[in-house]
Amino acid sequence: MKVQISMKNLKRTRWIMLVGGIMLMATLAWSYTWSLMVGPMIDERGATDGLMATLYSAVTIVGALFTIVGGKLIDRFGTTKILVSAIAAFFIGQIICGLTTTVTGFAVGKVIFVSWQQSVLYIAVYSNIIKLFPDWKGLATGLVGMGIPIGGSFMAPLCQHFIETCGFNSMFFVTGGVLSAIAVIGLIIFPETKNLNVEKELGITEQKLAVPSVPNPDFVQKDWKAMLKDPVFYLVFLMPLCGTAPYMLLSYQMAWIAQDMLGISEMRSAFLVSLVSIVGMVTVVIGPITDRFGRLGVTVILFAVGAASCAGFIIAPSYGLPFFVVCTILFVSSVGAFGYIHPVLVCDLFGTENYGFNYSICYQAILVAATISPWLGVLGRTGEGADYTITFTICTVLCIIGCIFAVIIFILRRKKLEYLPKGFGKNKAN
Repeated sequence: MKVQISMKNLKRTRWIMLVGGIMLMATLAWSYTWSLMVGPMIDERGATDGLMATLYSAVTIVGALFTIVGGKLIDRFGTTKILVSAIAAFFIGQIICGLTTTVTGFAVGKVIFVSWQQSVLYIAVYSNIIKLFPDWKGLATGLVGMGIPIGGSFMAPLCQHFIETCGFNSMFFVTGGVLSAIAVIGLIIFPETKNLNVEKELGITEQKLAVPSVPNPDFVQKDWKAMLKDPVFYLVFLMPLCGTAPYMLLSYQMAWIAQDMLGISEMRSAFLVSLVSIVGMVTVVIGPITDRFGRLGVTVILFAVGAASCAGFIIAPSYGLPFFVVCTILFVSSVGAFGYIHPVLVCDLFGTENYGFNYSICYQAILVAATISPWLGVLGRTGEGADYTITFTICTVLCIIGCIFAVIIFILRRKKLEYLPKGFGKNKAN
């Protein structure tokens, strides 16, 4: 688009573009407010716990279909057009949710419109950023991913404030307008990179692009067919499912769980959601750490810490809010940080040429995890004195499995074992 900033002097302007990516990612923070909407939906619109979990699952299931379509469209038409559609869909969805007073209207707004925004914006931003920063993939994706917790840090209290002062319906108008405006500004400073030779513009040689997390830097640029034939793909696919399901449980249902387990107020629980966002922002340091020490080894450590912190949640009610907060900080800074690693790991293992569609396939695991996560929370809601022992036991086991998968991938790549289809040429990792 002509209104977007110039691509000249890319060494400097790409950092401005990164800010645009952060702003776009911040608009995904609406998902942090889901747990705050459960109560009003039950009280004012006649929903139930199970129905809200079903709706959340529906958003992610429909989003899974949208992601596959969006990934293909990104590779074909570029990111700008897809981002415009995402911003428009989000705004329309929020307006629909605000105008209606029924569960059906809420479902239409979220499942049909907002799920498109959630599905394609994430992939479009990462696709652009990875191409803009071939020399600092981990740092760049970490910084741009920080946009989601930045948005969540102010969206949760703001959302609760408007629910209490202006009403539940008005909250949708306010959040829809604010986040859409932020997205438009972000899009202006986040131009298309589809036809740009970034390495040439930056004067970066192939030797500088060797990635320490890939012990065998000589790999093929794989399309989706070749990727699916590589055994590592299935581990890369399942690993984020193991970590994201528990993470989304805490991120999106933190307020509900904290009120159940600890008996704290709604506003206090809203600030606890903000804490998750703030910790998420700090974990951006994991990006440059993986650039330096390797993504697979760091991933093993993160999942191990995540399993320990999940186990801590099981006994948290006996030790009160401070202990719960410590477990939350450890969990978000470990398993939550893996969210910054996964997009780059897919690029490291399968290349950049077909990244949009390849990552849209890998991203299905995250959407499946989002479908599962609300039901993990429902397991703990047994009435008065809800007990989340089963919930967090399952989460602990999932993190342990994720850790095992990371170890297996690490060993496979150390032994240089991967699927190499006939006719594919070798080239340096980028």
